[in-house]
Amino acid sequence: MSNKRFQAGFFGLLVFFASSSCRYQVGYPLENSGKRIFLNVENRSTAAQFGPIINRMLKEELAQVGVFQVTRSPKKSQLVVKVIIEDYYRDAKAFNSDDTLLASGFELRLQARVEVRKRKQNVELGSFTLQSQGYAMRASTLDQPKDRQALNEIARILGFRIVSRLANQTW
Repeated sequence: MSNKRFQAGFFGLLVFFASSSCRYQVGYPLENSGKRIFLNVENRSTAAQFGPIINRMLKEELAQVGVFQVTRSPKKSQLVVKVIIEDYYRDAKAFNSDDTLLASGFELRLQARVEVRKRKQNVELGSFTLQSQGYAMRASTLDQPKDRQALNEIARILGFRIVSRLANQTW
């Protein structure tokens, strides 16, 4: 009889410790965290394709970091983050001494200003400016440099810098 009582007590303690030490929660972890933001990307640069690219990169980086939850409506958010793409710079660069008529590549730079506001009070919490750069090279002497991959790379770097800056601030 005492052996069964010991086994039942031991089993009860085991269940108690297993259930009290586990922090598993059912559902999405950010569902009720209150860290909802609305992203607004505005492109004022000469590169028309950067608006959607930066918007997608920001959402991907925010999903990876997991600090904020992006909402589709500013009414459901606590913070409104406005990303203004201000400057896009593309400069021909010659890296070989044989390149006289055609440049062998381009230097690409992108600058964005980020403004963070509280939605309800419409109070600006802060703003900062970040820059990203990359290079596009020719595949051969007869081809033009293709900057599509470099554009995505500098957009990804800029998105990573913006999200890490947002995540490290106390808003």
